Amino acid sequence: MNLGKYELQGVLGRGATGTVYAAWDPVIARRVAIKTIRLPGGEDPETQAALARFRREAQAAGRLVHANIIGVYDFGETSDVAYIVMELVDGMALREVLRRRGRLPADEALRLADQILVALEYSHAHGVVHRDIKPGNILLTADGQVKIADFGIARIEGGGHTQTGLTLGTPAYMAPEQWRNAPVDARADVFAVGALLYHLLTGVRPFEADSPAAIMHQALAVDPPPAASLAAGIPPALDAVLACAMAKAPGARYASAETFRLALQQANAAAADDTMVLRAPPPPRRRRWRLASVLLALAVGGLGLVLVRPHPPPPAPVALSPQARFADLIARTPCVLLAGQADAAHASVTGLGSAAGLATIHAAFDRIAGPGGTWSARAIPAAAAYCQALDILRETTPPFDSAQPVLGLRVPSDHADGVLRDGEPVTLTITMADFAGWMQVDYLTSDGMVFHMLPRRAGDQAMPAHRYQPGRPFTLFEPEGAFRGWVVGEPYGTDLILVTVSDRPLFDTPRPDDEHAEDYLPALRAALAANARRSAWAVAVDTAGK
Repeated sequence: MNLGKYELQGVLGRGATGTVYAAWDPVIARRVAIKTIRLPGGEDPETQAALARFRREAQAAGRLVHANIIGVYDFGETSDVAYIVMELVDGMALREVLRRRGRLPADEALRLADQILVALEYSHAHGVVHRDIKPGNILLTADGQVKIADFGIARIEGGGHTQTGLTLGTPAYMAPEQWRNAPVDARADVFAVGALLYHLLTGVRPFEADSPAAIMHQALAVDPPPAASLAAGIPPALDAVLACAMAKAPGARYASAETFRLALQQANAAAADDTMVLRAPPPPRRRRWRLASVLLALAVGGLGLVLVRPHPPPPAPVALSPQARFADLIARTPCVLLAGQADAAHASVTGLGSAAGLATIHAAFDRIAGPGGTWSARAIPAAAAYCQALDILRETTPPFDSAQPVLGLRVPSDHADGVLRDGEPVTLTITMADFAGWMQVDYLTSDGMVFHMLPRRAGDQAMPAHRYQPGRPFTLFEPEGAFRGWVVGEPYGTDLILVTVSDRPLFDTPRPDDEHAEDYLPALRAALAANARRSAWAVAVDTAGK
């Protein structure tokens, strides 16, 4: 049975108005999850509202590409159903972890909260407020990575989705302004993460009663007891941070997920001498059979459905070295693309990133770099398309402190300031990856347009992709024959050149000469994921008028 191009392989769960399927995408050869909702036959208000939330989930999550957010790949409708195609996640809901374990050690709870807040920093920067952070919407992979799910009631900036007279959220974690049907911003998510962290640390919800009305009274007028008074092993310094995160008035809370996250790090450092604890990955287990099901949060028609694939309980935590903590920070910070090495005697960092992301990493770099440290990372504008592109390429590049080299890229300029002027040629000097592969080169401008430089065209004809040999340096885009080269034009500013090398051509058919980043970047992410071997990097290009 097919749904569009997708081959349905089995039912993962059913809700009041929809079904979740395991499916296969034959075009890029990967398993996906497909969440469906039946299209209303009439104008039933409840069903129409559920369908509107469903479409909003696709719009909200679809604009987000982050390692800690479940990826949305596609949305479609048939005559009978609407459907969202999303990342298939194996693991366990945080709700189930709490049910089994009661509460978590402080170091583990803080690690999870840190990942959630990193994802929300990214989400808020892209204009999406989740509004329903709770254990059932936080999924954990087998190696302990957070995946935020279910953006069905998210608020999208500029999307016209604000509703009045309707209380949306989950009672135990809802901010007071949600209960009052007041305007909601990122601080509602800050409140919810505070309530969630309180639950993880203590094993009890901060607001718990027999009825939603009683929970609402507590959320509006009652402060929960200090977490440290309810369970052993909770650093008292965390109580002040939680109290600020769960303040009744939005203006009294942390202004952003980032400030909340930094406050947690400072409190934890003061209590534990700046020691971060992470879990080692679970050891492999051999089994003759296993029950394979998939963890997804399904919120359709007011019904939350979680499907679970069991995995072994995580082993005891292990402490990381400062260098390993630094590499982990780079891996978790959005809108950066960095490479380099770090050891006890020396550290070097190169790459690109937003000013905010690089500031966070540079502060940690100063603590480990030593006298010979080399910092050559460059800040670029934190445009949504730029951040999305860097986050996509980061999924492809070797992890920080890896022995595998990244691509060497440079855009030569005849000017001392390195700026290319209007009408001047744009060439790219590149050192190829350590494997033979096909190259895709894209020019991303500050207004969100993508120009495909390679494979390029000769006149009106698309030239076939070319396979490049490993390791050798060469220059691209010098004029030759009918090809006159690329030259600088408006809009001026800081642009990005994205270069990817893969073991087969990324796209089966040529892309248009130019397209918007909103259309191209999701396609690039999917194409890279379909290649077993790939390498990618980016370089900034400064342009100006004559």
